[in-house]
Amino acid sequence: MIGHSSELVACAETRRLLAPDEGERCAATGKLVVPGLLESCSVSNLKVLPSELERSALSGRKGLRKHMISSSVSGIRMFEAEALFSSAGAACTPDEGRPCAWSGKTCHPDDLVICRLTGLRIHQRFITRKPPIRLQTLVELLDRTARPSDATEAWPRIAERAAALVGGSYRIESASLSPDRQHLAVSAEVKTLFGFWVQHVGLVYALGPGRVLGRVAVGKRTADGWKPSQS
Repeated sequence: MIGHSSELVACAETRRLLAPDEGERCAATGKLVVPGLLESCSVSNLKVLPSELERSALSGRKGLRKHMISSSVSGIRMFEAEALFSSAGAACTPDEGRPCAWSGKTCHPDDLVICRLTGLRIHQRFITRKPPIRLQTLVELLDRTARPSDATEAWPRIAERAAALVGGSYRIESASLSPDRQHLAVSAEVKTLFGFWVQHVGLVYALGPGRVLGRVAVGKRTADGWKPSQS
């Protein structure tokens, strides 16, 4: 039954008159509107005005703006749950992420730094605390502060691959598996000039494809640890 005109209220969107108990109230703004006008937030399931919702560029789903975030790389808008975050809290889409050459994990580009030994992009959690920026695991092998013997069955192949790149006679000293167990940090002794010239090299080897990634770091051990032949 239609009430007295003084009891009716206007829909906040259509201006159509309706009784207070006939309408639906937007959970975000509190506005009363005609039934069927509100839409659900795909995150909270709250029913709100369409103008309060934003569509994710990734999934196409709609949600309240408080659940959305912008990519620091492209500005693309998406739900927080869809984003890839850096250690400092910056977001990007999964497609904008880049792989860490050591862990294999896809990371926000802000978290990746270039290892001065290998030239590989490595997540900053795996680098040395003091400059120059280097893969911590590889530095420990070259300095001989760590001497693991991981994946020894791959050592002959690694020596062969490294010799093809740098030359010399290789003797693998130690090797350490990466967190994803798909890569090896390797330290080796290399002899050239009929064995009169001895150097120590470090490299990262991808077990799956069977190849050296990035550069081979060449240098010599001193009383102060391993030093590169060239800075």
